[in-house]
Amino acid sequence: MKDEGTLISGVRVIQHHDFSFTWHMQHYVDDMAPIEVPRGFIGQTAEIDDATMSKVMSCNGQIGWLGGNGRPDLAAGHSIIAGGYKDKSPALVTDCNGCVKQAKAHKVRLRIWPIPYADLRLATFCDSSFDFKGVRHQQGWICTFTNYRLNI
Repeated sequence: MKDEGTLISGVRVIQHHDFSFTWHMQHYVDDMAPIEVPRGFIGQTAEIDDATMSKVMSCNGQIGWLGGNGRPDLAAGHSIIAGGYKDKSPALVTDCNGCVKQAKAHKVRLRIWPIPYADLRLATFCDSSFDFKGVRHQQGWICTFTNYRLNI
């Protein structure tokens, strides 16, 4: 099946006759590849070299883009991997490859159903957190449209 629709900033958007639309990033996932290392590399390496670290950062950048643009199932993995950069542990390769495997195993297509204009509501949720040491900060937000059935 040829994917129709429009590619907008890496997201494939397909509008249907009922004015609903579907969006996905499967073509991006299909182009992702796990990081290849020699057999026994993970068990025999205490710290990964700069070339492998570069591959980890590139792969994790792809995971982060997916996690921030419609694949929230990958967002936590991206954050955990990025937190391990300073250690240069060989586990980073395993973690990246696990996220790539997850992205490929679970195809996500989001269908947005049309809402009549009279029923349209905007809902926004924001959250922020700090650790007690003051080193890290995380912020999250969701802006969404819904209908009158969502009572807040």
